[in-house]
Amino acid sequence: MKYNIFYLFTFIKYILVLIRFSDATVDINFVTDSYSVLDEAFPLMIEQFNDYSKKKKLDINLKLTLFSDQNNPQGYNEYYLTIDQFKKKKTMSYDVFAYDSLYTKVFSPFLVPLEEYLESDILELYDSEKTNPLNVYNGHWVGVPFFLILTVLQGNKNYLKKYNKGMPETWDELLTTAEYILGEEKLLGNDKLVGYNGLFPQNENTMSSVFQLLYSYRETKDSPLPDFKSQEAINAFNKIIEIREKISSQEFYTSTEIFNIQALLEENLLFAQFWNTFQLENYTQAVLPGRKKGINSVIIGGYNLGINKNISEEKKQASLEVLKFFLSYEYQKENIIETFHLTSPLFSLYDDPDICFEVDCNIVKNMQSFSRPSYKMENYDYFSSTSVNYFQNFLRGNLTAEQTLTKMDDITRIYYFTNKSTLGLVIFIVLLVLFYLIVFSTFEIFIPKFQSHFTFLSKDLWLIYVYGSILMVTSEFTHFGELTQIKCRFQNVTKIIGDLFILIPLLYKLIVNFPQINSVSKWVKNHKYIFLLIIFGIQFLFSIILIIMDAHAVDDIIFYNDKNKNFKKCAIHKTEGTIISYIQTIYNVLLYLIVCSLMFLEYNIEETIHDIRYFTIVMIMNGITLILQFIVNKLTINNYALYSLIQIALNLLFIIMNHIYVFIIRIIIEKFNIPDTDKEMINKMLDNKYSAHDIKRSSICNSETSRSISSSKQSNPVYHKSKLLSYHYATNPM
Repeated sequence: MKYNIFYLFTFIKYILVLIRFSDATVDINFVTDSYSVLDEAFPLMIEQFNDYSKKKKLDINLKLTLFSDQNNPQGYNEYYLTIDQFKKKKTMSYDVFAYDSLYTKVFSPFLVPLEEYLESDILELYDSEKTNPLNVYNGHWVGVPFFLILTVLQGNKNYLKKYNKGMPETWDELLTTAEYILGEEKLLGNDKLVGYNGLFPQNENTMSSVFQLLYSYRETKDSPLPDFKSQEAINAFNKIIEIREKISSQEFYTSTEIFNIQALLEENLLFAQFWNTFQLENYTQAVLPGRKKGINSVIIGGYNLGINKNISEEKKQASLEVLKFFLSYEYQKENIIETFHLTSPLFSLYDDPDICFEVDCNIVKNMQSFSRPSYKMENYDYFSSTSVNYFQNFLRGNLTAEQTLTKMDDITRIYYFTNKSTLGLVIFIVLLVLFYLIVFSTFEIFIPKFQSHFTFLSKDLWLIYVYGSILMVTSEFTHFGELTQIKCRFQNVTKIIGDLFILIPLLYKLIVNFPQINSVSKWVKNHKYIFLLIIFGIQFLFSIILIIMDAHAVDDIIFYNDKNKNFKKCAIHKTEGTIISYIQTIYNVLLYLIVCSLMFLEYNIEETIHDIRYFTIVMIMNGITLILQFIVNKLTINNYALYSLIQIALNLLFIIMNHIYVFIIRIIIEKFNIPDTDKEMINKMLDNKYSAHDIKRSSICNSETSRSISSSKQSNPVYHKSKLLSYHYATNPM
C-alpha cells in the first residue's frame, strides 16, 4: 500500500512536469491583411522569426493568420471586421497586428502604448517626422513602422535611353518629354505607347493619386498641403486633365491596378505612377514630379506592428520579443530591404554604402512625403469613397475642378457662423449696437433727470442687473468664428452668471419689500452683500467645478451626405459635468420662480406697483424665452447658420426685454404718458382667475383706480380664502 501511494505521487509529479514543459512554448498569433504582392513575404517573415526563436531558445512560436484578396473572398473586409469583435468584447484571438497604417486611428483603442513597453533606444530609431503620422495617435505609439510603401514615378528605361531623356522633375517636364517621345514613336508606327497612367481607379488608390497631385503643387517644399479651395489645388486638377488630353486617355486614367500592371509588363507606359513594391527591370523609379523644380511629392504608407492590449502580460512580453526581432537593424537591412525589396522606416540604413549599391537611396533621402490624413478624420472611409466618386465625375467632365474640390472639402470642413457673410455681419452689428446701448443707457441711473425712474433698486443693484445684461450679450459673440473649448466655457459661464445677475437684484428687493414684516426680510435687508454673495457664490462655485473638471467640450456635428454642412456645438461631457450643468439650470429656474412668486404677492404694493408691473412683463417674456430655449435644445437642427441664428435670436429677445425694455422703452412710456397696454393685459390675466366682475375694471390703468380695486377686493370675503391672495391684494406692508 505504501509503495502504491509512492508510485501514485511519482506519476502525478511526472504528469505535472510534462504539463509544465508542454506549456513552456508560448503561441503568439500574428494577424495581418495583405496585398497580393506581399502574400509570399509574410509567411517567410513568420518562418524567419520561428527559426530565430529556436536558435535563441525564446520558447515563442509565431502563428500567422493572413487575410488577402487572393486567399479569401472577403479579403481586407474580413480582417477589419475583427475590429467589431474588439468593440463588442475584449477578444484575445490575436496578439500581434501588422496593420495598414491608413487605419492607425481605427486600431488605436485596442493596442498597447508601446512607449510604455519598448526600450526608448528602439523608439528613437523610428522617431521621424515622416513616419510619426503613420503610427503615433493622440501622443501614443500605438504601433511601430514595420516597412513602408511609397508612390513613385516609374519611367521606361528603354525609351528614355533611346531619346536621351531623363526622369522629369516637374509636371511640365513630364508632359514635354512624353509629348516628344510619343510623337517620335508614332512616326515609327508605335500607337500603343501611352505617356502617363494617372492611376485613378475606383478605390483608395485614387485618393493616393489625388493627395500626391495636390501635395506636388505646394509653393515651397516646407509648405503644407494646399487647401482644397485654393488656386493651387484648382491648378493641380486642371494640370492632370491637360496631361490626360495630351499624352494619355480616360481609359488609362480610370483603369484598374491589374490593367496598369499589364501595361507596365508590356512596356506600353512611358511614365507611370505606382507603388514602389512593384519593381521591373526595364523601369527606373524616382520621386514624383512637382509644380516646379525643388518640389516633389511622395505618398507614404505601409504597415505598423502593434500589440493587443487585452492579452495577458505573458503574451505581451512574448509579443515584444517578436517586435524587437522585426525592428532590429539587422532584420531591416538583410530582410526588409535586401530580401523583400521593401522600404525600411529605419532611414539611417540609407546612409549605408552597401545598401545604396543595391537600391537607389536618393528616393528615400530626397522624398518629400505626405501621409493620407486618415488619423484626422472621424470616418476616413466615407471621405475616401465619396471623394473618389466626385473625382471620377470630374474626370468624366460632369464637374469642374472648383466644384469637385468644393464637394471634397465639404465632406470634412467644419462650417461656422461668421461676420464675413451678409447675415453674419448684420447680426454682429446688431450685437455691437446692443452692447453699446446697454453700456450708455446705464448712465441714466446717475443722471438726476432720470433718477426718478430708477428708485425701485439701489444704484449698486442696478449695476449688478446691467452687468448681467452685458454678460448675456457678450456670450453671443462666441457664435462667430471657429468654436473652441475656451469659447464654450466662456459662453456657458457668461450665460449662467449673466442670467443670475439679472435675477439677484430683483430677488433681494422683493424679499426686503415683502408685504408682511418677517425675520427673513429683516436679515436680508441688514446683510445685503452677504445675501448677494451667497446667492452668487453657489452658482459661481458650480461654474468653477465645471472648469476644473474640464467638462466643457466641442462636439463635431458631421453629416455623411452632400446636403448639410458640418458644424460644431458646445456640449458638456462627463456624467458628473452633466449633473452639475443640470443643477446650475435648475438653480436659476428656481430663483426665477421665486422672483415670479414674490412679484405676484407684491403685485399691488403702492410703493412699487408700477415697477412690479413692468418687471412682470419682463419675467413673463423670460419664461417664454426659457421654454423656447428648452424646445430648441431638444430639436435637431442640421443647418449651422440657422442653429447659431436661433441661439442668438433667443438671447437677443432676453436682452431686449431685460434691459432695453426696462431702461429705454419703459422710460419713453412713462415720459410721454403712453397708455400702458401691457399693464392692462397683466391685470386681465391675473384678475380673471378670481372675479369675472373685476375683468372690466382691471383694464383701467391709473394707479388710483387700481388701488380702489385692490381695496374692494380686500373687503370682499372671497379674496380672503387664501393668505397668499391677501398678500397679493395688499397695498401696504402688513
